[in-house]
Amino acid sequence: MEKVSLIAYSRTLWLLLLLFCFRVFAQFTVYFYDVPFLPAFERWHSDSMPYAALVFFQFIIVLILGRIALQLQRNQIVARFKAGVFLLFIGGLYFFVMSARLLNSLVELSEHVWWNQPIPSAFHLVLASFLIVVGLFHCRHGREQ
Repeated sequence: MEKVSLIAYSRTLWLLLLLFCFRVFAQFTVYFYDVPFLPAFERWHSDSMPYAALVFFQFIIVLILGRIALQLQRNQIVARFKAGVFLLFIGGLYFFVMSARLLNSLVELSEHVWWNQPIPSAFHLVLASFLIVVGLFHCRHGREQ
């Protein structure tokens, strides 16, 4: 496997994970403190689930994504083409739905809270992008084996 290619995938995954960690940390911070340069807590949270549950799941997501990024960086992932196709499909669908949600929140400003939250939508695009990058890795390198 090309070392340059692995480095590019790895750096991209770490960047996406860092962006998601920023979201988790920023939301957690504004929950407890009024930070003038960050949007209010209500802008970060769409009320789809209680905040305590959301933080728990976000922590689990950070651990899983961190493990994947580390394993890829260390070349410890066996590339599987079919897994890549699946991840590209799920990631692409997720990206499409969250893009629609984001566009709706920016253009129409719907009354429904789930559609009217651009910050969560933008960070869902980060998670979808993570899936897409991992899918691309599996598709590209799964063919070689």
